Amino acid sequence: MQLTQQVSLAACLGLMFALPAWAADVQRQHVEQSIQLTAPVDKVWAVVGKFEGLHEWHPSIKTTIMKNPLTRVLDLGEGRLLTEELETKSDANMSLSYRITQMSTVETIQVEGKPVEKKVLPVNTYSSTLSVKPAGTGSQVVWSGDFHPAWLGTGTPPVGMSSQDAINVMTNVFQVGLNNLLKSLNSTAAAPTATASATPATPTAAAPAPTTAAPAPTTAAPAPTTAAPAPTTTAAPAPVTVTAAGGTPYEGHVKCEGSQCKVDTFLIKGFRTFGQCQVCHGMDGGGSTIAPSLLVKLKELDHPTFVDRVTNGYKGQIGVMPEWKTNPNIMNNLENLYAYLKARADGVIPAGNLERF
Repeated sequence: MQLTQQVSLAACLGLMFALPAWAADVQRQHVEQSIQLTAPVDKVWAVVGKFEGLHEWHPSIKTTIMKNPLTRVLDLGEGRLLTEELETKSDANMSLSYRITQMSTVETIQVEGKPVEKKVLPVNTYSSTLSVKPAGTGSQVVWSGDFHPAWLGTGTPPVGMSSQDAINVMTNVFQVGLNNLLKSLNSTAAAPTATASATPATPTAAAPAPTTAAPAPTTAAPAPTTAAPAPTTTAAPAPVTVTAAGGTPYEGHVKCEGSQCKVDTFLIKGFRTFGQCQVCHGMDGGGSTIAPSLLVKLKELDHPTFVDRVTNGYKGQIGVMPEWKTNPNIMNNLENLYAYLKARADGVIPAGNLERF
């Protein structure tokens, strides 16, 4: 069945000119994530194409309430609600587009003596498209969003309301959903891949969009030249070796002469695996508005807890960490990742690429 719903001119004008005149220079951002699935396109679209069924595959959505065939209210729990309107849907093209029309307030803060409401998501004028495309014998799901940040005022944005915050949060929303979609369809595909970095929808030379917000995770860590080939996405996860809490799993993998340190292949694999962590935990793992600092957490968590949270997922106060147990690219390098992060947390090695010995 084909459904196409055109937005009225009045609604379009309301969307286009919702920003105040003094906020005209605030850039509209674009985030896009995709995932490869082995499931055929018709099976995937039967799940993704249900506007009324986002809660069936996105773990952050508790329920979907349909006010009418074109308007849904997403219940995220704890009184957090999102109202979204379907703009277009094409079963033939396997694509649907929607926009947020209303969000509940989660906190009211004071900025220069005036109340400012923080909403469920740190975005304004948000619109999104979900599509399914053939990819070999399987399929590709592409989820994109365009938006202004929550803060449209002048001066430094309040914590959690900047363009960077908006990019980070929406990247996490997409990744968590696509990871769970992989699990629900029993696919052997890799984790979601950022097909485009966060950039303004209409970039200008005067104010380029941030480029450090969401590094694109790779579908597999490239194999070092001195090691065995990297595991394929269908490989079984490697068994986990338990390291004692408070231990130094990086011992013997780092060689330092003065301030110059080199690492071996073992930690190089951990560094490459860490690339996927930066999407939520920020550049160099120092934390973001949606996920805590890994360097701080590695000082608090013992090894079994770390393994459990990466394997089975974890719901924290500011975000949901997806489970990675079905992703061999993470699980086969879990000890490498733990050793690398411990070395970083203990101040043994700096951030960034390191020379190999």
